[in-house]
Amino acid sequence: MPATFPWKYLRLHSRDDDTRRSPPVARYRNNLVRAILCIHPAKLKERTLQTALSQRHNLLFVASQDTVHVFEPEYPNQSLIQGPILVIVLPKTAVRRRGHINPSHSHAINHLIVSDLGNDEILLLACDDGDVIAFRVRSIRRAAQRDLNETVCPAPGLDAFFIENVGLSAWGLAVHKGARLIAVSANTHEITVFAFALRNGSSSDSDPDTDNNATFIRALQQNSKWNAVEKPYDPEQRSLRNLKVCLTGHYTNIPSIAFCNSETDRDGRFLASTDIAGNTFVWDVWRQTRVENFLSSEGDRLDRHFDGS
Repeated sequence: MPATFPWKYLRLHSRDDDTRRSPPVARYRNNLVRAILCIHPAKLKERTLQTALSQRHNLLFVASQDTVHVFEPEYPNQSLIQGPILVIVLPKTAVRRRGHINPSHSHAINHLIVSDLGNDEILLLACDDGDVIAFRVRSIRRAAQRDLNETVCPAPGLDAFFIENVGLSAWGLAVHKGARLIAVSANTHEITVFAFALRNGSSSDSDPDTDNNATFIRALQQNSKWNAVEKPYDPEQRSLRNLKVCLTGHYTNIPSIAFCNSETDRDGRFLASTDIAGNTFVWDVWRQTRVENFLSSEGDRLDRHFDGS
């Protein structure tokens, strides 16, 4: 276990990087224009479109309000010749909260990403009412192939495997593949980390290092309760229970968070977060403490208040 955050694995993306890959970027931008034309203009007036690409399937996801339009670019130029092959209408939790951006569209999507969780590639979405929802990308692919004439979902076989609410408008999203963690930042100024049970406790699941996705799914189904972690915790003991860790220390909204997804941090111990005041913290998730602070001038004052000095 590294004593400090492994900085060499953290790379911040710059918009200037896109200029070095101009042909693919140009095709992507042209596809976005076509995707926008395929979505009803009335749905585009108040929200900026969020997009994500699958790394395993030839799929482009475009969010509009509380729906996700799934497109399949066509070879050889990855162009969008036709409209969406599927439109996913997001499910909701039982919690009913007003949206932060637009109260009349409280379930609108603030952010979506595609990432690996264990062996599965997932589509993870954060909504303005605090709902956080995840689908398996392969389930989306199968739903699209099963019935190309039916373009409104949820459909049979396309259930969200994860749906929770984090209290207020959700924004930042991060996934740790190996440790099977989902982190969400919200306008509560807190970060919630959901740690999935890795095993269901049967004798066939006795090896905690076995990367068995079927076992993970059974454990998730049998352990729907999230157990709050309120003191330092050994991640080796979490295999039989779903855990929820809450990280507090920011004093403003937190739009961006990221795990260190590498062999150096197999337990998902380190998480970086940045708030709108310009403060960046690096957390030890399992100790629920900050291990590095990079503060703006205003953040320096807030940090002294936080530390009680």
